[in-house]
Amino acid sequence: LKCPLCRIAAVALVVPVPLLDQAPKEWFDLVSQQKSTISQSDLAQGLSVILPLSVDRLGVEVQRRFGHLVWPLTFDDFLGEGGPAQWACRQLHALRSGRHAQVAEEV
Repeated sequence: LKCPLCRIAAVALVVPVPLLDQAPKEWFDLVSQQKSTISQSDLAQGLSVILPLSVDRLGVEVQRRFGHLVWPLTFDDFLGEGGPAQWACRQLHALRSGRHAQVAEEV
């Protein structure tokens, strides 16, 4: 088995990735590896598990949209108004409603 976040093979335990829009704290804790903050690269890796975009493309997008924030982000900053969590949840909603092309174009 491969880890869905880091893609390293031979993981001993697979844990389901929590749904960001239903369990944001659990998602943040998993992606940040239980740290109190998350880096831009960890965020891009985590988002690549739930959005159909590459880590590289998401890294560019995170920098473009949220580069003005103080990194690494706390959970409150991640979840805050106009923050990465809200943006990602909008993308997930668009995917679930069948607007796949819109997600790719908006990013």
